Amino acid sequence: MPEDLDRVKKLIKDVLITSGVDSIDESVSVHRGAGHVKLTVDRENGIPLDECAKINKLIDKRLNAEGMFDQKFTIEVSSPGLDRPLKGREEFKRCRGKLVRVITRIPQGKSNVFTGTIKAVEGREIVFQNANNEVFHIDIDNIKKANLEVRW
Repeated sequence: MPEDLDRVKKLIKDVLITSGVDSIDESVSVHRGAGHVKLTVDRENGIPLDECAKINKLIDKRLNAEGMFDQKFTIEVSSPGLDRPLKGREEFKRCRGKLVRVITRIPQGKSNVFTGTIKAVEGREIVFQNANNEVFHIDIDNIKKANLEVRW
């Protein structure tokens, strides 16, 4: 078992930086000496499945080389998917120009559900434009849930 899970996370972060991807979500845990690493990664234009497999192997090699776990460990590396959740200002900036569905904590006007294209990120506000060309500003702290919308 690693003495320091923060060291495991740093080793993983180094692999992700070298691979040119961002961590969207991560979990590192140990149970009875066996480790479990679960990552969701992405980059500007998306990330294909074979790239996730490559990153998985690189992390495996790095953690093994450093002897980070006493027993076997599992690694899961995945992409966020087409309808991925958006968490944080940087993800909204990265998805500028894309269609999203947002649910707010506190209704704005008569609704707390909005679908529109991300036009800008201005300070703490995300600017959206809906299909009727109406522009609305939502404070990022008022966003309860946001996902990319996939139209077929």
